[in-house]
Amino acid sequence: IVLTYRLARLLGLDRNWSAAAAGLLAIAPSFLFMAVQPMGDVTATLWCTAAIFFALRAGRRTRYAALCGVAFAIAVWVRPSNLLLAVAIGMAMRWRWRPLAIALAAAMPFAVALMIVNHTLYGSALATGYGSMGGLVSFSNLATHLPHYARWLAILKTPIVFPGALLVAFDRRVGRWQSALLLLWFGAFFGFYIFYQAYDAWWYTRFLLPAFPALLVATMLV
Repeated sequence: IVLTYRLARLLGLDRNWSAAAAGLLAIAPSFLFMAVQPMGDVTATLWCTAAIFFALRAGRRTRYAALCGVAFAIAVWVRPSNLLLAVAIGMAMRWRWRPLAIALAAAMPFAVALMIVNHTLYGSALATGYGSMGGLVSFSNLATHLPHYARWLAILKTPIVFPGALLVAFDRRVGRWQSALLLLWFGAFFGFYIFYQAYDAWWYTRFLLPAFPALLVATMLV
């Protein structure tokens, strides 16, 4: 919640609008429901938000690039699909090679440790406890998952947030790179999970929690 506030401030919102973005996360049913479960959804949200926050500050100080790499690596430890955040991190760093290289170097020890654990537990450095990716993702899921996710996001967050936040793409008062960052961040997770496994309850929106800060900040910018 605090990181969402700080992120909003970095992206140009004043204190009141930033507090509103953080407040909407704090009262989100998916966030509250998963906060009392022994699962990784809220933890994944923390580390993904931290990675973007540090990426935005990486242009000024080298240590923030390193912290971004560490936060990103831990996010992937928590859930492998958080690799989806990589493009948004690049956008947050404006694709500057030096901070990106520092972030990559900082992430590597964590990546190696994860591969050792995966090899020990599952027989391959690239295997995970989730099983084969081919068995988890299917294009046939699109017909059911897309309307279901869209419907429940609108119900839980109101249409002002979804699809309202997507209007940031057309808001000329918002910088193009800011819009691109927020849309890539949310779009990567939304685009992946509409193809992912079965989906039959509102609380499966938990998969999108790591991208909720992007959606909420975009809403406040609009």
